[in-house]
Amino acid sequence: MNALVLYDDARARCFQPFALTRPVSELRAGTDLVRHRWELALGTEATAFVSAAHLADFDEFDAPHAASGALPAGTIVANARCAVVLTPADHAADVWMCAGRVAAVRLSRSLPLDTIRDGGTSLEALAASEARSTDISGWWLDEVWDLIRHLPEMLASDVQLRLDALDTVSAAETGAAVIGAHAARVERGASVEPYVVFDVSAGPVLVRRGATIQPFTRLVGPCYLGEDSTVAGGRIAASSIGEHCRVHGELSMTVFLGHANKSHDGFVGHSYLGRWTNLG
Repeated sequence: MNALVLYDDARARCFQPFALTRPVSELRAGTDLVRHRWELALGTEATAFVSAAHLADFDEFDAPHAASGALPAGTIVANARCAVVLTPADHAADVWMCAGRVAAVRLSRSLPLDTIRDGGTSLEALAASEARSTDISGWWLDEVWDLIRHLPEMLASDVQLRLDALDTVSAAETGAAVIGAHAARVERGASVEPYVVFDVSAGPVLVRRGATIQPFTRLVGPCYLGEDSTVAGGRIAASSIGEHCRVHGELSMTVFLGHANKSHDGFVGHSYLGRWTNLG
């Protein structure tokens, strides 16, 4: 199985402030980390990332480490600024195109890491002339705010595609009130307490296992609540909440990367909260 390496090009390295602390592949785009999206698409685990020098010692959960040495022939190098759809791609291809741009390439020969270390090399320059090309769907992140701009569309697509792989029940079966015709699903192992509303008039809602939704919460789709997170009341709309978060109050068009908290009543909108953020 070919190795998968996520590549932060020069533009990705300008995604401040997140580029100061993590490679772009470890940012949540829609319901999933960019890395997870590529792993699903290509059917293999990421083994390394290539990013700025100050991230050489990045180490967090199951994230791969920074690449070292030469990348061997057969390695797939994927642009971390492309958030591909959550469906398998053609694994036999050598070049994967998204919206007319090269999103990933399979190296035809060994590549010294110094060739791409500074982020200035485009993936087009690494593609062999005789490479087999295929199209892949996704969203390009040309600026850091595209993580928010594309959020509703990514959430609507992600939630629908993930339902087939999860053991879920209808939110109505949990006792919640459901408004609208889109999917309102709760993975087994989640807790939905009384007086909760799923408003799926504009898009689907998915609640993952281990999550808790407390009374007087209104989840407005498209919306995603990750594993072991808690919503302690309020209106949560068009947002993606990662794992182990605690949210309360009003939230709109916002991403919680994971392990972050907003326990007060106030409003947060069109925002992106990194790991370990705590809003007092």
